[in-house]
Amino acid sequence: INASSKCTIYRYLVDHCTLQSYLTKRIPLQYKKLICKLRLSSHCLTIETGRYNNVPLQRRLCPLCTLDIEDEYHFILKCPYYCNLREKFLKKFYYIKPSVFKLILLLSTQNVKDLCNLGKYIKNAFVIRKLHV
Repeated sequence: INASSKCTIYRYLVDHCTLQSYLTKRIPLQYKKLICKLRLSSHCLTIETGRYNNVPLQRRLCPLCTLDIEDEYHFILKCPYYCNLREKFLKKFYYIKPSVFKLILLLSTQNVKDLCNLGKYIKNAFVIRKLHV
């Protein structure tokens, strides 16, 4: 994993192989699955789909805003198309002056409410993405 260009977020989230605590929390299964997919880079963002189609990294742009590479960081904390969702579901701390460090904190939170809200955000953002792509 450390030598791969894939799963960059996962490397920061997991330091040893064990059941991740968010999976044991009392949150809806659909939210656990969505969070898991983002953490493992098992999703349809262009950072991954571009990899399958041999698109150069610099050309794997967000199909909605075309401002940045569409990776987990951009999808969750930066893309202007999801601004309203961010304000509705995420704490300001994460999206005001966003950083990869804050993304790691959000994806590794132990707070059940924050995990549920993250799941809701991901679910709704994927719906918006699907409608516009």
